[in-house]
Amino acid sequence: DALAAAAIRLLGDPERRAGLRERGEAHVRRFDWATVGADILAVYETVTDGAASVAADERSGLRARFGLARD
Repeated sequence: DALAAAAIRLLGDPERRAGLRERGEAHVRRFDWATVGADILAVYETVTDGAASVAADERSGLRARFGLARD
């Protein structure tokens, strides 16, 4: 009953729905592969201590495999 009541309240509150949608979209962007791939590369580069930057590597397909292909 409580879930149904909450759903009915939400259906009647367009501002609340819009706010939840915006927060959801912002939250999901954190998990976009381009963002996650960049974070993973940053970690790898901190542990390689001075090795050549993977993010700057121009080999064909390397950045694309991490979801970081340049346009």
